[in-house]
Order: sequence, then structure tokens, then C-alpha cells
Amino acid sequence: MSIKKMPWIRRVSLARIDDSLVIPTVLYYENKKPLIGREARDRCVSPELLVEDFKIDLGDIDGTAIEPRPRSVEFTPRRTAVGLAKDFFDEALRKINEWLQVEGFALPSKILIAEPLSLGAGSLANEAWLTNYRRSVRRALPSGLKEVDFMPEPFAVFQYYRYGAGHPLVAEQRKQVALVLDFGGGTFDVSVVETTKQGDISGSGINSRPLSAKSIPIGGF
Repeated sequence: MSIKKMPWIRRVSLARIDDSLVIPTVLYYENKKPLIGREARDRCVSPELLVEDFKIDLGDIDGTAIEPRPRSVEFTPRRTAVGLAKDFFDEALRKINEWLQVEGFALPSKILIAEPLSLGAGSLANEAWLTNYRRSVRRALPSGLKEVDFMPEPFAVFQYYRYGAGHPLVAEQRKQVALVLDFGGGTFDVSVVETTKQGDISGSGINSRPLSAKSIPIGGF
């Protein structure tokens, strides 16, 4: 049996933060100082002090408001979803920039944010929610960024395997149709991603959004 040789794949370097390539979306305030990710989990003195459910709230508020809707979060100096997101972004970008400097990479001036595809059983994220989410995220991010853009989460998953992990099944320069299974914190999302003839995701047209999306309310802890 002959084995097809795969070309060398140029991977995108992934930042290693706290000895991991993943930063869990959690916050812990230690004497009002925000800690994030694995560091927050490791240093949190009690599980109920972790703040980890503010992502969906970012789309439920008007991101242009001066004072977003208050949150009933105890044990934290931040009482709004945007404030919590700002603390998370500030600390995450600080850690990432430190890693980039050590590795000799230039600091980024642009950022691409993955946005939820669905918010409940079978329902796609509606445009009003996405508009609020994007406004809230832009407000929480540092003002010095030149460009902030958004991508549906299934596309982000596909891009990770194509350019981050360099998986040979999706790294070829040919049309791809990929089934993406996203087992998340509160939902199990299933969608189909169809690419261009060169294997990249499309920026326009029918394939500019994941196809046949479905969200089932299972998952979590």
C-alpha cells in the first residue's frame, strides 16, 4: 500500500501561557487583583470564588452603554460583564505579549475574536445579540489595537486544525467539507464548514457562515 506524501506545513505559533496552550475563561480576584486561566484555578481558595460565566452576558447588554446592566457576582470588585471581560483580556494579553517578547515576535496590533454560533437548543445567535457581543468585546479590549475582527467559533476551530495544528487532512490546498463538533461548557454544537477550492474559509457568499448548525443543551461540568 502506497502512502501519499504530505507537503511541509507552515504552522502558526501558539503562545504557551502558564505551561499550557489553552487559557480557561475563568477569573479569580486575589486581593482585588485579577488572575486568569490556570493561575486563577490553581490559586483560588474555594471553587465558588471563580468567575466563569460572563461570556454569554456580553451579548445580553448594550455594549455602548456607559454603565452596563449590573451583575450579581460576589467576591469581585467588578460588577459588570464588560468589566470582567476587560480584566480577563488585559491579563491574557499581558501574558501573551510577555511570551511574544521572550520568543522574539512582534507585538500584535490586530486581534481576531471567535464569536458564539448558537445560544440555545437549535437557535443561531441572533443579530441583536451578536451586535451587543461585538460592541461589548470592543469596549473591553485595549484601545491601542488597530483592528478588531470576529469569526464564528466553528471557523476558528477549523482554522486551528488547518494553520495551528497543521493537521494533514485539512491542510491541503483543496476544497474541504468538515464536520465540526464543539463540546462546550453548556452546549454541544454541530456544524458543517465548507471551504473555497484552495481550502480556505470564505469571507463572503453562502459559505461565509457555518452550514447546518445545530446546538443541543448538553455539556458543561
